Amino acid sequence: MSRFASSPGVERSFCRSCGSPITFVGEKWPGEVHIYAGTLDDPASISPQGHVNVGEALSWADIADHLPRYERTARDAKPMRRGPKVST
Repeated sequence: MSRFASSPGVERSFCRSCGSPITFVGEKWPGEVHIYAGTLDDPASISPQGHVNVGEALSWADIADHLPRYERTARDAKPMRRGPKVST
């Protein structure tokens, strides 16, 4: 695995052999390491606890589960809502 500073306060890691992204670490999220699910041997073995950065989601992109949705991060935040958007 190799790491590089992709922008100020952000470090990304990737596979040296194939170049696939592995992790993302940013100063905005101290103590967090964001891991790309595609890098896991068995991504189905991990259960999501919520959705982050929902404030940046495209209007047509919504996931049909009842997990909490956070504007940016779940750290010290109240969820915007639980579950998919309500159609009006």
